[in-house]
Amino acid sequence: MNLPTPRLLVSVRDPAEALVALHGGADFIDLKEPSRGALRGLTTDDIRAGLAALAAAQKDTTEHPIKVSATIGDWPMTAHADIAAAIAAVDACGVDYVKFGVDPEPDPAAALALIQHLASLPTSRAGRLVPVLIADRVISAVLVDALLDLPIPALLLDTADKRGGSLLDRHGPAALTQHLAHVRARRPDCLAGLAGSLRLSELGQIRELAPGIAGFRGAACGGMREGQIDADCVAALRLGLSG
Repeated sequence: MNLPTPRLLVSVRDPAEALVALHGGADFIDLKEPSRGALRGLTTDDIRAGLAALAAAQKDTTEHPIKVSATIGDWPMTAHADIAAAIAAVDACGVDYVKFGVDPEPDPAAALALIQHLASLPTSRAGRLVPVLIADRVISAVLVDALLDLPIPALLLDTADKRGGSLLDRHGPAALTQHLAHVRARRPDCLAGLAGSLRLSELGQIRELAPGIAGFRGAACGGMREGQIDADCVAALRLGLSG
């Protein structure tokens, strides 16, 4: 099977970084605050500012506008009402996708209960949800299958502890190949994404894995997650994913 080139997602913290990622060739721009954890969200005002800057930069182009996601922040898996409220608030900003975390630790049952709760959301909103399954130690097949039962457009793997190596370091190509194949088989319409401290030096392996989305922050900042997005680094990631 000929798999498509992975689409490049770059995480940015403000309008200036969003524009650098746009001009560097990102396919998706993800609005979040990387210095505060894996999925710490921006304020709704900051999300709207990022969207406005991107819209202004693309107003004279005939190309399809870049897709923009934003995270809702890091929440305990039992905070169902808070998570639903955060999803609604971020969705109201006008982003294309709303990202939320699903963490199997320390209680996989709580993560599963959250997924079941989100299944009650209106289909129109659920169709814009992009779950991020935290996979520092394990890729939970039970949670993957539960998430794929939702009408989600994409499913990403990521890591919470950015000091423990990349997602590839933690799981290796074989396990990630198996995961991606499972998602494609269950939901061909769902983009299976990989993120989690992925490095420029791993682009060859990522191309072979061919995820639907490859997400980066540190590698787009020259290796420093809390640095600034660099257009040359984004362009190098785009070129590397294209082969």
